[in-house]
Amino acid sequence: MKTVIKGAYYYDRDSDTILMPHYTGEFSIVDCNSFEKLEELENTYNEDYIKEAKESPIEYEGKNYYSTEYSPYHVGDWELLSDISELSFIEENFDF
Repeated sequence: MKTVIKGAYYYDRDSDTILMPHYTGEFSIVDCNSFEKLEELENTYNEDYIKEAKESPIEYEGKNYYSTEYSPYHVGDWELLSDISELSFIEENFDF
């Protein structure tokens, strides 16, 4: 289990993929948007999808990563890429 933050970017060393979780909390598996290198897209997606994905790459360590479909990912050796120094937590009080 690892704490992840919704909307933050992580680099997954195991899959060489950039991930953006859909939820905040402690998870062992969580739904994520994923971003992969062009070679991976060319193996899986059609030319129209690749053309659209190429319009908004994410650069990490001199390499471009492109949006792919979201799916569940095992939370493993992830490196936080987002700057969360300004992040604050707002606890909501719910009276039932």
